[in-house]
Amino acid sequence: MNMKIELENCQKSLTLKDFEEIESKLGYALPERLKEFYLQYNGGSTKQIASINKYQEVEIETFDPFKYSNDLFYTAEGQTLEHRNSNSISDNILLFASGCNNLKNIGAITININDRAVYFYKIIGFVPQGRAFIFDEPLLIADSIDDFFDNLVVFPKMEEIEEEQTEVEVEGVMPELSD
Repeated sequence: MNMKIELENCQKSLTLKDFEEIESKLGYALPERLKEFYLQYNGGSTKQIASINKYQEVEIETFDPFKYSNDLFYTAEGQTLEHRNSNSISDNILLFASGCNNLKNIGAITININDRAVYFYKIIGFVPQGRAFIFDEPLLIADSIDDFFDNLVVFPKMEEIEEEQTEVEVEGVMPELSD
């Protein structure tokens, strides 16, 4: 089942002017498809289970807002700049989401601005005297941001499935069994 991704707990909506400011601070243009997504949702938590399994299986838990968080660090722009300053990522990496692979390794979902590919960076520690993470080697998860969104699969969360099953049981409807 593939559904349209929906986010909740989003920040104030972004404008094209916001993106001009962000791109100026970061020093590069953001991919158009990413901007289109963020014009609709300025970050937020996934309402459903969202995952990609093209090269590595990664479940996306949150998309970081680009602006308008109470703490600049908790924005894609702020985290990217903080990690650059601590030398935990190179200047061509943009952190924009977080998730996990193998349902246990927490990490950042990033775009390499040079090759436009999307990567998962597993968190393996913290930079001393800072809020930045130390990352393991990046794992390729999509060839581009278009490839990322085109291969993103969205399923209802288990609670939603259980609610639907309970409703069916209450109504007394039994599925047919085959021989």
